[in-house]
Amino acid sequence: MTITPAQARGARAMLGMLQDDLAAAIGVTRKTLATFEAGQTKPHPSTLERMRQVLEGKGVVFFESDEGRGVMLKGDG
Repeated sequence: MTITPAQARGARAMLGMLQDDLAAAIGVTRKTLATFEAGQTKPHPSTLERMRQVLEGKGVVFFESDEGRGVMLKGDG
């Protein structure tokens, strides 16, 4: 699943991550991440996959339904 800019911003906010932190974790510059989150650019698919893996590893879940896309924190069960 591809992550949208809104999902990336939401996931990062839920985790309390700064753009600098996420950018470093996925191996891009803060500017690259910022322009993606602003909807101005679309990173390479491998970059988006690294982003998804990092964010999911920190406890978020990305989802897609008939009503749209979203992001949430994993529950405690």
